[in-house]
Amino acid sequence: MNQINPKPTPAPNDEIYPDGSAFLSKYPVHVASPKIEVPDVALFNQNSLVKANHKFSKRAEEIREQISSLMLEFADNQMIWDSKMNFEPHIGLEISVYQKSDGSKFVSIISEEQWKGKFNCLGKFKLDTDFSWKRLSST
Repeated sequence: MNQINPKPTPAPNDEIYPDGSAFLSKYPVHVASPKIEVPDVALFNQNSLVKANHKFSKRAEEIREQISSLMLEFADNQMIWDSKMNFEPHIGLEISVYQKSDGSKFVSIISEEQWKGKFNCLGKFKLDTDFSWKRLSST
């Protein structure tokens, strides 16, 4: 009987680097290679967390400011549409909202100077293209 000679098993380095360039590897390929040192990423994680938290808190503050602005704009529009208006406004029209001594409110295209202080002016507004009123000034 013929015995088949088994092939010798090559060293792991020879399988991975048949040209003998294992020593150029950026990672260890042998048990005698230098130990892989894992960098301490705690400082990186802490700094990244601080930056991320700053970003999120800044964005949250921006959203709070937008909500506040939206609520003021809503209150202005509700005040105007609830006030007495004897004309049909058109886009770009500038109006003023006045309050009479009895507390009732009305909208007028007459300026505060022309009323000569007869009524309390609550603000000057302009009708925007989306039919919402934008505050121009408040007195």
